[in-house]
Amino acid sequence: MAFRGAGRALIELGRPEEAIPHLKDALHIDPAASRPWENLGLAYSAIYDDAAGELFELSRKSPSGQVNPDNPILKRMDALRAKLAEKDWRAEALTAFREAVRLDPTEAKYWYNLGTSLEQYRPREVNDAMSALLKALELDKTYYPALRNLALSLRKEGRRREAKEICLRIEKLAGPDDPAVASILGDIALDEGDLQEAEGRFTKLLQLEPDSVHAHMSLAILFRRRGDIERSREQTEKAVALDPEHERIIRREIEEGR
Repeated sequence: MAFRGAGRALIELGRPEEAIPHLKDALHIDPAASRPWENLGLAYSAIYDDAAGELFELSRKSPSGQVNPDNPILKRMDALRAKLAEKDWRAEALTAFREAVRLDPTEAKYWYNLGTSLEQYRPREVNDAMSALLKALELDKTYYPALRNLALSLRKEGRRREAKEICLRIEKLAGPDDPAVASILGDIALDEGDLQEAEGRFTKLLQLEPDSVHAHMSLAILFRRRGDIERSREQTEKAVALDPEHERIIRREIEEGR
């Protein structure tokens, strides 16, 4: 318990690499303990997500055509690439989560971790991801994160009716003012061309989360489809103001979303 606790604390402190030896010590003492495997999966995931996320951000800031090896941004990018090449962190995370599930298949959180990681790291295995999330909900019908992620997956797969049904379950659990429900149902309405419903959902999302870039971007797309270019431009600028570092991506996605 002490080794596992130290590992978990280090993960939450943003030091996942330091957590790994402690978690492996816990498993050396008790190889059949499921929770150290779960925490090991979280550590591997954090290492990959942190490195990949930072590399993406730095790649946008690096000077075009810059080859100076002493440039601090390029040096950091090289270090991050080396970290990502050091090990297949995503595969390690999935292996750890699968082992946690194998050792204790009655723990909803383990199935949630596995399903969410499959969604993120193995998008082609979407059916396996949704099966894991459904298993989590079979064990705990009120498990909000699993409900939310399942609704998101169903919507991405075009299974809108099922996604709506999950959103109704979330509303019963979390109440009518749930941002995830407003966002998912807004996306579905936009997919289906119901612009009035979509506008109502994204307006609701902005009431709940005034800094929602997604809501402003979706409204910008919606107004473009209506031919209201002035309001679309207004929503675009609000989205850019909230996330100026991703201005190019925001403008491109709005343009392509039409």
